[in-house]
Amino acid sequence: MLLLPQEGTLAAFFLDRHIFKYAVKQLFNESIEKLEFKSLRNPDFREISFERGGETIRFAIANGFRNIQNLVQKLKRGKSIYHFVEIMACPSGCLNGGAQVRPEQGVSTRELCGSLEKLYSDLPQSNPDDFEGQKRIYNVFFRRVSKR
Repeated sequence: MLLLPQEGTLAAFFLDRHIFKYAVKQLFNESIEKLEFKSLRNPDFREISFERGGETIRFAIANGFRNIQNLVQKLKRGKSIYHFVEIMACPSGCLNGGAQVRPEQGVSTRELCGSLEKLYSDLPQSNPDDFEGQKRIYNVFFRRVSKR
């Protein structure tokens, strides 16, 4: 069995993309292929939304402590507009984590992250829903958990 990477798993962004597509399908009965995230305050805070018939769902990605702190403050004040937020402490997500590849001299971390993202996005990808192993895990594990 060939296990291919899934869309967005490079710098995390898996849960939001997979869950966002699933939510759109379940809530609006529509399929979307290409997702377009908008950078708001900075490249480490991005959002995506979908609207039909006056109903909107909003997801966000918040990387880095500053963005996380701002989001937590909004949550505390009841001012967050998001239905789902993926949070990562590392600026730029997993690609910039402590155990990741370090840039060579003269190359910025942001440049390296961009190059790695490009390389990763060129790989063949799979849909996690098509992976039989995932279905087995859900059916066996979650059935067991739900009986507790």
